[in-house]
Amino acid sequence: MWWVLAGFASLPVVGIQPYGSVPASDVVTVRQALESQYQVKVQVLPARPLPGSAYTAPRNRYRAELLLVDLGSRLQGCDKVVGLTGRDISTTAHGVKDWGIFGLGNVGGTACVVSTYRLGRGTVSSSEFRVRLANVARHELGHTFGLPHCPTPGCLMSDARGSVKTVAGKLSPLCGTCRAKLGAVVR
Repeated sequence: MWWVLAGFASLPVVGIQPYGSVPASDVVTVRQALESQYQVKVQVLPARPLPGSAYTAPRNRYRAELLLVDLGSRLQGCDKVVGLTGRDISTTAHGVKDWGIFGLGNVGGTACVVSTYRLGRGTVSSSEFRVRLANVARHELGHTFGLPHCPTPGCLMSDARGSVKTVAGKLSPLCGTCRAKLGAVVR
């Protein structure tokens, strides 16, 4: 099985690291999304504050790549960790130094981070919000399992390109190519 070959003796353990005050319903949504998409055990870690070192004042955001460093240094017995926050996060992308994003994950790494800030809480139905959150969490964890952005339209691993439309509507499937790359780790 894939995870045995990759050094996992059993199912990979994925920690959900709430940053700050995260609604319990968001944690449940992410947990269910990850468990339904991947062959993993999910463990919810105790909430902790966002690291001040990742904060950038000009746009009141947190640098996602710095959050990945923080998360990767605190796996707490997990093989992978998903940071979850309601605060705005950004990275350098598309020629913009402080590009606001839904999430970020290291391809083949141990950490990813997801922000609910841009997913429309309060402006879309709660079910639509949950679909968006589930898609982003599943996408970012997919990066940690080695999946890059996929050119196949409609694939879960497609690049959002700054549009919430790419994560909206319904749970996105993995295309056949991405499913094959993941092997036994995908349900």
